[in-house]
Amino acid sequence: MLGIQGIYALITNRYAASCLESDDNGAPIVRDCDFTYATEISLLNKVLDRPLLKAEAWLDLAVVVVMIIAFQFHRINMRKIVAQVDQDTLSPPDYTIMVRRIPSDVTDEELIKYFEHIIPNRKTPVAHINRSYDVAMQIREARKITGLTGKMKKAKTQEEKDAILTQIKEIQRKLEEADEEGVELAPVAFVSFEKEQDARDVEYFLMGPPLKRFLGSILSYPKTLFKERLHGKFTPVVEAPEPSDILWENLTYSNRVKMRSRAVTFFMTAILVAGCFGALIGISVGQVISLSFWLIFR
Repeated sequence: MLGIQGIYALITNRYAASCLESDDNGAPIVRDCDFTYATEISLLNKVLDRPLLKAEAWLDLAVVVVMIIAFQFHRINMRKIVAQVDQDTLSPPDYTIMVRRIPSDVTDEELIKYFEHIIPNRKTPVAHINRSYDVAMQIREARKITGLTGKMKKAKTQEEKDAILTQIKEIQRKLEEADEEGVELAPVAFVSFEKEQDARDVEYFLMGPPLKRFLGSILSYPKTLFKERLHGKFTPVVEAPEPSDILWENLTYSNRVKMRSRAVTFFMTAILVAGCFGALIGISVGQVISLSFWLIFR
């Protein structure tokens, strides 16, 4: 689409003749427009041809709209490919579900019993349970130490190195205090079943179709839609991601926090797209307005 817009601009610039137009006295209408190869294919050679300018402005708009739509289709297509690859390959996540919002006082034995008998009149044997810990602070601080270590290697003076070393020691002290206090369990666990079908059936039994899942995520899983409770609390589940895709420090974030972050990202992206679109339209309109004033007051 960008190629079509560029080709259109070059061709119409080439075959327009604004630089060759003259008034009744034989003077060129477009001043400082020597008819050379450079000006022949430039927008300057088209400033007097308003239909071509308007057509180019509409083509600019079409390019922006088509690119937005194309990116969305590309995103959907990539998700379909990921889903197809996941369906055609067998991996540990196929047997595992990720459980969220687990009450802090729930034991591993209670989790096993809950998920083995969640579906009425059927047992879904659990092979293993992995509990996660709230290590967000530890990981953030460890990354700070890595960054400060790199800065210390680049420091030129001893004073800079001493200042960075002081910061590293302070972070290490905080980590040691956290280790002494102990790390709390995160409200997330990974439940692996003996059979792949059991994992999928338990997930669908708890969460239902996509519309129900969406409503639950924005309504905080009301009891009228999600009746199963563990210690009085609903525990939403999804198919577990690949182990290499898990960011352990992000597991404690709730769906509401994630949706808020995504909304901010979408809003900022929309602003950037709108700004680019406005700039394209503004430049095109500005060219026409500037030409009109120039023709009136020249």
